[in-house]
Amino acid sequence: MNHPGFYSLVRFCPDIERGEAVNVGVIVGAPGLGMRVKMADRNEYVKRRFGAEAFDNTRLTLVKDGFAERLKEIEPTAEALAAFGAAESGKLQISPPRPMVVKGLDGEVLALFSRLVEDPEIARRERRTPKPDLSPIVDSSSAGTSPFSGVRRSAYRSWMSRLPLTSRS
Repeated sequence: MNHPGFYSLVRFCPDIERGEAVNVGVIVGAPGLGMRVKMADRNEYVKRRFGAEAFDNTRLTLVKDGFAERLKEIEPTAEALAAFGAAESGKLQISPPRPMVVKGLDGEVLALFSRLVEDPEIARRERRTPKPDLSPIVDSSSAGTSPFSGVRRSAYRSWMSRLPLTSRS
């Protein structure tokens, strides 16, 4: 069932005067359904964007966790969230609530998180096909059971040294 709701982004702004920020969390709510908050588990995107010297990793993680806990205490309305954001603004800021149709809080918060918050580099790395584990082949090679075990390293180097080198002139 569709419910009228809202979403906001939680943004980390290490230098408030400059106003540059990175999305570190998302809030989705609907009156009658409640509110869900999802914060980034890691601060790698913040580190890449602003540099490690711009923030304290442990402190940022603790501030995000505390922020998420305090959000559980407010009522799930856009007005209450906007008031909370105005009162709590500091290096973590909340964007103005934007309207949306909410079908399910958990699904919506995950979808918005992956689209608006998740570090694209980490997401790309996690989708990448893992490299095969070659340790059994290497172990069998050292035990002498590999088809390549008869080829000595010195013979391989000798063969490589006889390859003709061509130069471009």
